[in-house]
Amino acid sequence: MIFNGVITRSNQAGTKTDGRGNCRPVRSQVVVVVVVVVVVVVVVVVVVVVVVVVVVVAATAALLVVSTLL
Repeated sequence: MIFNGVITRSNQAGTKTDGRGNCRPVRSQVVVVVVVVVVVVVVVVVVVVVVVVVVVVAATAALLVVSTLL
């Protein structure tokens, strides 16, 4: 393949060789990987917060129900 005017050959997914066998990641794919990692971390944090809130609300409701029954 031709990449930045240098004939390169595809070595493995996400990397190119510059003709001397030096593997280097393609910059755009690095950006994509970083964005995906950030999105996954944000989603995990949001899910954890939601689960904690639901557990707290459920525990509070259960305590209220138990206290009214007693």
